Amino acid sequence: MKRRRPSTARRRGFSLIEALVVLAVAGAALMLIFSVGVRSTEIAFRLGRRALDLADRQVSTDALRGVVRGLVIPPTGSGARTGATDATGTPRRFGGPAVLATATPCAGSGPAAWVEVSLVGEADGDVITCRADDGPAVVLADLRPRRARFSYSEDGERWRDSWRATPRLMDRALAPREQGVYVRLATDDGRVEVIERATSGRPGPPPAAPRDASVRGPAL
Repeated sequence: MKRRRPSTARRRGFSLIEALVVLAVAGAALMLIFSVGVRSTEIAFRLGRRALDLADRQVSTDALRGVVRGLVIPPTGSGARTGATDATGTPRRFGGPAVLATATPCAGSGPAAWVEVSLVGEADGDVITCRADDGPAVVLADLRPRRARFSYSEDGERWRDSWRATPRLMDRALAPREQGVYVRLATDDGRVEVIERATSGRPGPPPAAPRDASVRGPAL
């Protein structure tokens, strides 16, 4: 009777060591996938937050520009009016009568007797507020942790800390002409700078002197 030789084929399946190696590799792969997923979520959140911050800043910048463009600036020259309601500006605020072309957080579109934009100093930085007439002050932009200031220029090159729309006395004898001012908001770190111009527009010709119908020239 012929004896069978013992089979040299290995038994199918995993040994304990092989199973542990497979589990370790699978666990490392899962940890890698999990860490990549968490990092991707953090990056997506940061990008979304940055996009929202940029959108908020753009809205705030547009509102600030709209207020500056809406300031009522009288033309200078003969017949120019002056008064207590002329627009003025300092390093911490500017304001004046305005006609807003579009609605802003502080006022709707249309005329306003007085619109004021102010830099309010908080403990950790400045906040821009805006108010119209007797309405409440609303936050136009949050600049924290930065500090900022306003400056003004007629030509966009020479800047000063204060400004007033009242024409100079020596200009009252001149022909009417456009008057304007650039308003600049700049932060101390140079990260934020907004420049917009307010103008009276091109003035029309001076009104003709009224004629007295009762006065007639000599008959020819």
